[in-house]
Amino acid sequence: MHAKGYGAARHCQTAVGYYRIVLETASTKSIPLWKEAFENYKKGNYQAALIYYLYLADLGFDIAQLNAADIIAAKKSLIEEDHNDFMKRAKFNWERASQDGNSVASQAILNLGDYYFYEEKNYEKAVE
Repeated sequence: MHAKGYGAARHCQTAVGYYRIVLETASTKSIPLWKEAFENYKKGNYQAALIYYLYLADLGFDIAQLNAADIIAAKKSLIEEDHNDFMKRAKFNWERASQDGNSVASQAILNLGDYYFYEEKNYEKAVE
């Protein structure tokens, strides 16, 4: 997403870092899933992209956790069961992505701060 500026600001250094992490941590079996997720996102099929990213997020990929949360927060795609609580699913994925202390943790923490500030109006937690 950062490589081409899809859904995020175009930033080559960030994209290269994410590519490196995916390639170093992914098994060859998960690479087609990543490809499908991104191709669906590029085509505007956000629902399919979200399903792939949520699956990869459940496998423990922090980049997928961040991507899924960002898709949900932007309201590009939602899970039908969430109804009005869709931001809780985004928060859950940002929390997971922020816990590893890796390259996406800082972005996830920033997004969590925004969530606490704008959604929960918990200003003390937002600045932690």
